[in-house]
Amino acid sequence: MTPAELEASESETVTVPFAGIDLILPASMEDLDGDVIDAIDDQKLSHALQGMLGAEQWAAFKRTKPKVRQYGELFDRWAKAVGLESLGE
Repeated sequence: MTPAELEASESETVTVPFAGIDLILPASMEDLDGDVIDAIDDQKLSHALQGMLGAEQWAAFKRTKPKVRQYGELFDRWAKAVGLESLGE
């Protein structure tokens, strides 16, 4: 689904495929918890992702044994899916 289609659908979540799993994330920055925004502001990418994913999905993500660059890649995939500029490197 394109960002425009996502906005038109008024969906609260977006599915982002990553390393063979589908991760369900908020469809808008406005739906992120304050702790997630604080983590983004403090450049604590892993804390932000953990807050966005929740405990179960965070555990699934961690089981993929992600490298540091893949944290940024997941953020970038989410940003692209919701129509934002890149948030990672």
